Amino acid sequence: MSTKGLMKPRESMTVPGRDGPRSIFDGSFIPDVQSISLDDTSFPDYPLYKYKVTLVRIRQDTNYEYFFTDESCDTYRLSSIAGSPIGSHEVSYNSDRPNIVEITWQHGF
Repeated sequence: MSTKGLMKPRESMTVPGRDGPRSIFDGSFIPDVQSISLDDTSFPDYPLYKYKVTLVRIRQDTNYEYFFTDESCDTYRLSSIAGSPIGSHEVSYNSDRPNIVEITWQHGF
Protein backbone atom coordinates (compact mmCIF):
# COMPACT_ATOMS: atom_id res chain seq x y z
CA MET A 1 0.00 0.00 0.00
CA SER A 2 1.12 3.57 -0.39
CA THR A 3 0.19 7.15 0.23
CA LYS A 4 1.31 10.20 -1.76
CA GLY A 5 1.71 13.83 -0.79
CA LEU A 6 4.49 16.11 0.43
CA MET A 7 6.49 16.16 3.66
CA LYS A 8 9.23 18.77 3.97
CA PRO A 9 12.19 18.84 6.35
CA ARG A 10 11.15 19.82 9.88
CA GLU A 11 7.62 18.49 9.32
CA SER A 12 5.95 15.57 10.99
CA MET A 13 2.65 13.79 11.09
CA THR A 14 1.08 12.45 14.23
CA VAL A 15 -2.58 11.71 13.77
CA PRO A 16 -3.49 8.82 16.06
CA GLY A 17 -5.91 6.34 14.60
CA ARG A 18 -6.96 2.89 15.69
CA ASP A 19 -3.75 1.23 14.48
CA GLY A 20 -1.62 4.19 13.44
CA PRO A 21 -1.74 7.66 12.01
CA ARG A 22 -3.84 8.70 9.10
CA SER A 23 -1.40 9.93 6.51
CA ILE A 24 -1.25 13.67 5.96
CA PHE A 25 -1.00 12.74 2.30
CA ASP A 26 -4.36 11.10 1.55
CA GLY A 27 -5.88 9.81 4.79
CA SER A 28 -4.58 6.24 4.48
CA PHE A 29 -3.69 4.32 7.60
CA ILE A 30 0.01 3.66 8.01
CA PRO A 31 0.04 0.42 10.00
CA ASP A 32 1.76 0.08 13.37
CA VAL A 33 3.02 3.69 13.27
CA GLN A 34 2.35 6.49 15.74
CA SER A 35 4.26 9.26 13.98
CA ILE A 36 6.67 10.05 11.16
CA SER A 37 8.95 13.07 10.95
CA LEU A 38 11.48 14.39 8.45
CA ASP A 39 14.39 16.35 9.89
CA ASP A 40 17.37 18.29 8.63
CA THR A 41 20.36 16.69 10.37
CA SER A 42 22.91 19.45 10.00
CA PHE A 43 24.22 18.63 13.46
CA PRO A 44 27.56 17.16 14.56
CA ASP A 45 25.83 13.85 15.45
CA TYR A 46 25.05 13.18 11.76
CA PRO A 47 28.16 14.12 9.76
CA LEU A 48 27.44 11.79 6.81
CA TYR A 49 23.76 12.44 6.15
CA LYS A 50 21.79 15.61 5.70
CA TYR A 51 18.26 14.28 6.34
CA LYS A 52 16.57 11.62 8.40
CA VAL A 53 13.12 10.11 8.59
CA THR A 54 12.06 9.01 12.06
CA LEU A 55 9.23 6.53 12.41
CA VAL A 56 7.74 5.73 15.82
CA ARG A 57 6.26 2.22 16.13
CA ILE A 58 3.32 1.40 18.38
CA ARG A 59 3.43 -2.40 17.96
CA GLN A 60 6.23 -4.89 17.96
CA ASP A 61 4.53 -8.14 16.94
CA THR A 62 4.51 -7.58 13.16
CA ASN A 63 6.97 -7.27 10.28
CA TYR A 64 6.69 -4.24 8.00
CA GLU A 65 8.91 -2.54 5.49
CA TYR A 66 8.39 1.17 4.93
CA PHE A 67 9.72 2.95 1.84
CA PHE A 68 10.14 6.73 1.67
CA THR A 69 10.49 8.27 -1.80
CA ASP A 70 11.83 11.80 -2.23
CA GLU A 71 11.28 14.31 -5.03
CA SER A 72 14.30 13.00 -6.94
CA CYS A 73 12.60 9.54 -7.02
CA ASP A 74 15.19 8.01 -4.68
CA THR A 75 13.67 5.55 -2.21
CA TYR A 76 14.88 4.82 1.32
CA ARG A 77 13.87 1.63 3.17
CA LEU A 78 13.20 1.14 6.86
CA SER A 79 12.51 -2.42 8.03
CA SER A 80 10.57 -3.08 11.21
CA ILE A 81 10.73 -6.70 12.30
CA ALA A 82 8.66 -8.48 14.93
CA GLY A 83 10.34 -8.21 18.28
CA SER A 84 12.15 -4.96 17.53
CA PRO A 85 11.45 -2.36 20.20
CA ILE A 86 8.50 -0.04 20.21
CA GLY A 87 9.79 3.49 19.71
CA SER A 88 11.89 5.44 17.23
CA HIS A 89 13.45 3.93 14.13
CA GLU A 90 15.41 6.06 11.66
CA VAL A 91 16.67 6.09 8.11
CA SER A 92 19.16 8.80 7.11
CA TYR A 93 19.93 10.02 3.60
CA ASN A 94 21.34 12.75 1.38
CA SER A 95 19.38 14.37 -1.42
CA ASP A 96 19.21 17.56 -3.45
CA ARG A 97 15.40 17.20 -3.37
CA PRO A 98 14.71 15.80 0.10
CA ASN A 99 10.94 16.31 0.36
CA ILE A 100 9.15 12.99 0.82
CA VAL A 101 6.45 12.54 -1.81
CA GLU A 102 5.40 8.93 -1.21
CA ILE A 103 5.36 6.45 1.65
CA THR A 104 4.88 2.80 0.76
CA TRP A 105 4.63 -0.16 3.09
CA GLN A 106 4.33 -3.90 2.90
CA HIS A 107 3.58 -6.50 5.55
CA GLY A 108 6.10 -9.27 6.01
CA PHE A 109 9.36 -9.71 4.12
